[in-house]
Amino acid sequence: MSNLLTVTDIQNKLGIGKSQAYELITTGRLKAFKLGRAWKITEEALNEFISHSEKISQERTDKNLD
Repeated sequence: MSNLLTVTDIQNKLGIGKSQAYELITTGRLKAFKLGRAWKITEEALNEFISHSEKISQERTDKNLD
């Protein structure tokens, strides 16, 4: 099983604030689940989010070059 990350871990790894981290979770863009009262994110879910974000960014760059 992947290591579980906290919202603070996500903030640090992505360089974002608390509000943006919670927005990613509550909108479903970043897969997470509640364990007790705290949100937890697997490393796999974070890696998927990063890969998907990079893909979208590259597609946007490619479109702008056309």
